[in-house]
Amino acid sequence: MLGLLEEISLNQASLVSSQMEPTTQMAHDQQQPKWEGEARAELIGPKAEQVWPLLEDFFGLHKWFPTLTTCLPVQGVSGQPGCVRYCAGFKTPVDHESNQPEHLNWTKQELLSIDPSQLTFSYSIVDGNVGFNSYISTVRVVPKEDGCIIEWKYEVEPVEGWTLKDLDVFIGTGLQVMARRMEASLSKLQRQPKWEGKATAELRGPKAEQVWPLLEDFFGLHKWFPTLPTCLPVQGVSGQPGCVRYCAGIKTPVDRESDGLEHVNWSKQQLLSIDPSQLTYSYSIIDGNIGFNSYIATIRVLPKEDGCSIEWKYEVEPIEGWTLMNLDMLIALVCNLWREKWKLALVSIKFELCFCRGLSWSEILNWALFIVCLLW
Repeated sequence: MLGLLEEISLNQASLVSSQMEPTTQMAHDQQQPKWEGEARAELIGPKAEQVWPLLEDFFGLHKWFPTLTTCLPVQGVSGQPGCVRYCAGFKTPVDHESNQPEHLNWTKQELLSIDPSQLTFSYSIVDGNVGFNSYISTVRVVPKEDGCIIEWKYEVEPVEGWTLKDLDVFIGTGLQVMARRMEASLSKLQRQPKWEGKATAELRGPKAEQVWPLLEDFFGLHKWFPTLPTCLPVQGVSGQPGCVRYCAGIKTPVDRESDGLEHVNWSKQQLLSIDPSQLTYSYSIIDGNIGFNSYIATIRVLPKEDGCSIEWKYEVEPIEGWTLMNLDMLIALVCNLWREKWKLALVSIKFELCFCRGLSWSEILNWALFIVCLLW
C-alpha cells in the first residue's frame, strides 16, 4: 500500500513538472533580449537629396537590394505610412541547398513612418517565411560634405537558425551593394543630359474649347489614355495645382513577361500649374515603378481654323531599360489614340444634340456633313 502511494505521488510530481515546462520555456524566451544592430554605407559624390528619392520609393527596393527579384505593392500608396510591399527571391546567409528548388524566401513589409524633411523612414516585417518576428528597421540618409551616408538600424527577436552575426552580414552586405548601385546610377544620370521630346496630334473639326474640358479633367485620364484602367484621386481637387492622381495598369514598349507574377506599372502624378485661358497645364511624376525620374510634361490645346491640335512636350532623366525612341513612340501613340477617342466622343455628343433638340432635316444634314469631315 505504501509503495502504491509513493508511485502515485511520483507520477503527480512528474505531471506537474511536465505542465510547468512550457511556461518555464516561455519565460526563458521572453527573457532573451532582442537583437539590435546598425549598418552604414558611405556614398562619395551623390548628395543626400539625390539618394533619398531612391530609398523613398518603398515599392522599388528590388532596383537596389542584391538578389531581390521581386518587390510588388500589396496595399496603399508607396511612400505613405501603412503601405505594404511584398519582397521575394532574396538570398540569406543561412540558406541551404534544398531538394525543393521552388522554395522562395519572402516577406511582407509595412511602412510605419516617414519624414522626408529628415530623410528617414521606418518599416516592419508583418509576414514572411524567414522567421523575422517583431522586426523593425529605421533607414536614414545623413548628409556629408563630399556625399552622404545611409544608416540602417534594426531590431528583431532572436531568429531560429540564425546568429546576430548572420543578420549583421546580411544587412551590412546588402546595404553596401545598394550604395554602390545607387552611386553608379546617379553618376550615369549626371553624365547624361535630360531627354526632351514633343508629340502633336491634329483634330479636324473639334474646336479647342471643346477638347480642353476633356484634358482639364486631371482625375479622368483613364477615359482617354490607352491601356490605363485606373486613375484615382490621391489628394486635392481635380484641376487645382498640387492635386495628385494615381495611375496604374499602363502598358509600355519595354514591358516583359514576368515570372508568373502579375506586374503592374504605376505612377503618382502631380498637377504643377494650369492656365485655362491658354488651354495648357503642366504635371510631374513624383513616384512610381517605371523609372521616370524628374519627369515633367506640358500639354496644350492649340486652336486652328479647321479644328485644333494637341501638343505634348516632355523632359525626363534617361530611363534605365528605355531609349528616347521608346518614350517618343509611347507619347506619339497616346496622342494619336486620344485623337481617335475624342472624335468618337464628340460624334456621340453631336448625335445626342440632334435628337434632343429636335433639329430640322437641313440642320441634321449639316451636322452629318460635319461628322463626315471629323472622321475623315
